[in-house]
Amino acid sequence: MHMVIRAIVYADDEKEAHENAKAIFERKTEGQHPFDYFTMFDDTSSEMSGPARFGKRPPVSLATSKEGKKLIEDGMKYTKESFIEALEKLRKNIEGKSNEELYIERYGEYRHNAYSVGAYQGPGIFIYDNDGEGIRDPGYLHDALNKWGTKDSRKVYVVPADVHF
Repeated sequence: MHMVIRAIVYADDEKEAHENAKAIFERKTEGQHPFDYFTMFDDTSSEMSGPARFGKRPPVSLATSKEGKKLIEDGMKYTKESFIEALEKLRKNIEGKSNEELYIERYGEYRHNAYSVGAYQGPGIFIYDNDGEGIRDPGYLHDALNKWGTKDSRKVYVVPADVHF
């Protein structure tokens, strides 16, 4: 399956932002974990990923631009939806079961959904910070966008990539 993830990166210019995000995406696909591969939106060589799958998008956007805000908004929206979906499934999985039944369950959805609710990366997380950590809630997003309170002269960019898992 394919999805668009985003990296919020700090850089002096778009070229540096692209390079920083590419390094994050490379770490997210290293050893095919949690994603198999990625395609950035300035790469038109693939016939099945990146722009070929999701259409033309700006490869790098300032976080404060219209495109950047939309990328961030959508990333958080999809992350929240994924969390709530996994949480609802988890609630159904545990309903009426004892702790012992859940403990010995080997192949059910319970453990998968429990993992998904607590995930820090992978298919349930659509936006990552400058260190490649998954942004899972609005407070964390605020911190990432505000550079954790530092007085840095670099700009904040958002860079999307199509990943396969």
